[in-house]
Amino acid sequence: MIVSPASYGLEQHNEWRPNQLEAVQWIASRNGYIILQAPVGSGKTAIAAALANNSTLTAICRTKGLQVENYDKSYGFDAMFGKSNYPCVHPEYSGNADTCAFAEQGMHLCPYANSCPYLLAKAIAMESKKRSLNYAYWLTARWPREMASEMIVLDEAHQLPDITLDWAGVEIGNTAKNEWELNDFPEIIGTFGGSMFAKVENPVDVSIDWIANAINAIENKLSMSKRKFASLLGEKEKQKLMQGENLVRKLTATRNALLRSPHDWYIKSGRAVIRDMRGNFIPRFICKPLSAKYHFPSYFGYGKSTILMSATIGNPDAFATELGIKDKYSFCAVPNQWPAHTRPVFDLGAPKMGHKSTPTDYEKQAEVIAHAIQQCPPDWKGVIHVTRKTEAALLAKRLSRYSGLSNRLWTPDTTDGTNIQMEEWKKVKKKNEKTGMIAITWTWAEGVDLREERICIVAKTQFPTLGDDYEVARRNYNGKTYLWRTAVALEQSLGRTRRGEPEDYDNGSGHEQLVAIADGNWRRVKSYLSNDLMDSIQDWK
Repeated sequence: MIVSPASYGLEQHNEWRPNQLEAVQWIASRNGYIILQAPVGSGKTAIAAALANNSTLTAICRTKGLQVENYDKSYGFDAMFGKSNYPCVHPEYSGNADTCAFAEQGMHLCPYANSCPYLLAKAIAMESKKRSLNYAYWLTARWPREMASEMIVLDEAHQLPDITLDWAGVEIGNTAKNEWELNDFPEIIGTFGGSMFAKVENPVDVSIDWIANAINAIENKLSMSKRKFASLLGEKEKQKLMQGENLVRKLTATRNALLRSPHDWYIKSGRAVIRDMRGNFIPRFICKPLSAKYHFPSYFGYGKSTILMSATIGNPDAFATELGIKDKYSFCAVPNQWPAHTRPVFDLGAPKMGHKSTPTDYEKQAEVIAHAIQQCPPDWKGVIHVTRKTEAALLAKRLSRYSGLSNRLWTPDTTDGTNIQMEEWKKVKKKNEKTGMIAITWTWAEGVDLREERICIVAKTQFPTLGDDYEVARRNYNGKTYLWRTAVALEQSLGRTRRGEPEDYDNGSGHEQLVAIADGNWRRVKSYLSNDLMDSIQDWK
């Protein structure tokens, strides 16, 4: 008997995508931590929605946009956001629910609580069989964990190590210290954890004490501010209240993590922690874990099943080890519906690009990139990924010497964020409609869909930057995690133009896209790449 999507509550689909039903049934038969790697176009969100048909399910993703587009609009999940997304309806107050005048006593005590958009949305989400939250809300609100669903789906799971480390740690500068009247930073000169060293006795205990005093100081200032009527607070004061509450949450999470797992931390604090561009010392309090393994299970180990879902898991053992679940997980790699030969990733044969590269290496790289682009139709648009803005300008200069490329290259304004860059890129393409424009950028490696572009070249393997001591400490603590992170970044970059549509893949009559690597360093992370990507890599001829 054929099981239809409608049998799993997916009435909007007439048929399953290849291997989709098998993935749903496989996950439903298991408990505990489940790692699901599913290529773009395999229908990951539909898999989550199908699982919700027979279980209560909470899907967690990073952005509000993904909540709304992927889960709410597409599959009817009840999306819940942070308080700042809901207006206050009390006639005497203005602003959003995050500055509610009744927050300390309880928002339900507000005389207008029955019409409060935040409380109404919260009530719906609490009763929902399938709800969508973002990671920030999951980590700050208690009720989602106290009312844990049977299944927890962690979307874009490859980001979980950094999400966990960011939440478990904190960094405070002099401005925040003075603004909240905190004690002087303790003098913890050096690093601590693993093979690191600390030039102070009991750095964890010292840090716990300082954080506890900081929490008390901020909460006292917040309490004094909240005694004023919210209507008397200006926008700056309300913004400061929200920043203070967020800082308290971060400090509390860090203190709790230190108490629970006092091992393997990077702690640096005092008057001379980092230097600015002029070489002057800047005071800081930095307290961050070196690994997510002690923290991830306590943050996300809820529900009968916790499903870690992404298109780019890479090596699952390295991923699970970093999250502290190496001996506790099941792994499913959904087969790619597109055969490897239809989605080639070409190794252009460029040298290893890095700090030891010679002028000859850079010229060779430009040569192989230019040659590959020149083999494509001249109207193909595309992107070349680099890791720094200075690299973008230098590569553009080298490529402009080759025939037909000088008028096709564009680099974004260095001061603009990714969203502004993308809007500017649309204008550039529209203005040069008949020209195959190529963007050279350092910020489009993840989170952007390039549906019109048919050229995607990685000119620099994206090793995490070693420009600060914390990243150096993370690498020294676990070199395998460092290489795994690099592999995931590479897979993310190479996937910007193939978004799961039939026109993205070769059909036997020629190439539909040029997806390529122009840095020999990618071979350093071969063992950390997914089998799906490795099957598609071939030499450029």
